[in-house]
Amino acid sequence: MHSKANAHTRAVSSVCWYRVDTGMFLTGGFDGDVCVWDTNRFRKVFTFNKDSQVGVVAMSPCARSHSIAMGTRCGATALLECVLLV
Repeated sequence: MHSKANAHTRAVSSVCWYRVDTGMFLTGGFDGDVCVWDTNRFRKVFTFNKDSQVGVVAMSPCARSHSIAMGTRCGATALLECVLLV
């Protein structure tokens, strides 16, 4: 059973699978969070909070780093860098 503490607190608006590494995907939500999930561990490993409803999240399939592009429902965009320590 998974804890709700690891879930979005409002609706999920966007999901992006990282095709280079099938053990990772992203979600963006109306709670303002962009979350990085580890499918091997079945848990969230990182959260960015943007204090605005997230409309879309994306990752480049050919990027050499874990750069995340996101856009909010109010029109703002950001490029986030995710550094995961394993």
